Order: sequence, then C-alpha cells, then structure tokens
Amino acid sequence: MFEMLKEKIKRNLMKNKAAVALLHVAMAAMTGNKVHSQNVMNIEATKLTKNAFLGIVIMSVMSLVVGSVFLYIGIFVNTTVYNAIPTSGMTASDNTTLAGVKTNVNTAFTLGGIIMIVIGAAGIISVLLGMVPNATRA
Repeated sequence: MFEMLKEKIKRNLMKNKAAVALLHVAMAAMTGNKVHSQNVMNIEATKLTKNAFLGIVIMSVMSLVVGSVFLYIGIFVNTTVYNAIPTSGMTASDNTTLAGVKTNVNTAFTLGGIIMIVIGAAGIISVLLGMVPNATRA
C-alpha cells in the first residue's frame, strides 16, 4: 500500500514541470558543486520559460479563434435565425420578449467575441514586441 502511494505521488510530481525543475535544481545543489548547480538551474529555467512562451502563444491564437467564432455566431444569429421566426401570429407581448432575447443574445455573443479577439491580439502583440521572455531565442 505504501509503495503504491509513493509511486502515485512520484507520477503526479513528474507531471508538474515546475516541481520537476525544482527537484533537479535541489539535487544539483546537494552535490556541492556550485557551477554544476548553476548550470542545472539555467537549463531548468530555460525549459520553463519555453513552456510559458508556447502557452501564451497557444492561448492567444485560441482566443482569436474562439472570439471569431463568437462574433460570427452573434452576427449570424441576428441576421438569419431570428429573421426566420414567423412573428405574424404572435402577440405583442411575445414579439417584445423575442426582441429582447434577440438583443441580449446578439449583444452577448458580439461583445464576447470582440473581448476574446482583443485578448488574443494583446497576447500576440506582446509576443511580437518581445515582452514575453522567449527561451527559443536565447
């Protein structure tokens, strides 16, 4: 039982890149060799920076894609779906309710799409301006 628990903890630690980096640096520091531990620290920091850089790029691209889809849905729903609903047999109250729903859905998707696009563009711009540390250039 104890061995199984120990293996599970070890597997979970290995999934966490920051914990693995810290473990490698600690093991290198225990050797007492200052140059070796500094080299290991630099290598691990470079790996973590590269992962963070790629994460920001991927998040930015995904935000742009999701924002574009939201914006398209907001425009598409407004122009096609609600216009296809026959309102001639509906009461004035139903028409008012439908108009309110149409406005709310259209606004939510359109604003959500614009916000996601702005977030994605900000991420891409910060990467292009070099504001995000990039281990691939180092």
